Amino acid sequence: MRLETERLLLRPFDSSDATSLYKYASNPKIGPQAGWPAHTSVEESREIIQTVLTGELIFAIVYKDNPDEVIGCIDLNIGKRDFMSDAEGEIGYWIAEAYWGKELVPETVRAVLNQGFDIIGLDYIWCAAFTDNLNSKRVQEKIGFKYIKTLEDVEFKLINQTKTEDLTRLSRSEWRAIR
Repeated sequence: MRLETERLLLRPFDSSDATSLYKYASNPKIGPQAGWPAHTSVEESREIIQTVLTGELIFAIVYKDNPDEVIGCIDLNIGKRDFMSDAEGEIGYWIAEAYWGKELVPETVRAVLNQGFDIIGLDYIWCAAFTDNLNSKRVQEKIGFKYIKTLEDVEFKLINQTKTEDLTRLSRSEWRAIR
């Protein structure tokens, strides 16, 4: 599946994306803020593409005019967390530091919200951010997500840390009213 925005294409990952994925996912400011360790090699990035970044609702973020360079990732997980029903999803995302402040993440999140609410028919979509991840929290507020609760002592095994997460949520009716 592919989604398009004004500037971006959201497409499936391919093993040929390993070099550009590594280029940005090796930055220690990226992965640990999303709950995963920075990538340590192109080979590791290739393995992650093949084992983790698969699935219909996991997208590589690329510019339309440069579709071979992955600059981020966004996904929609349905019913994955214990507080979610099968009619609820959670969006996760990251974008390379070189692209921060360019309004790319809100653009991609809106495309995935359209997919989740209008095509899949979800009732709610959640978003989480570590309490200290102010950039991610600003994206969520800008789009219209509303704070619901804080989860303390959440174990993130991939980075071997316990963190505090703030959870926000958007309903289908709220989305339709603001879009």
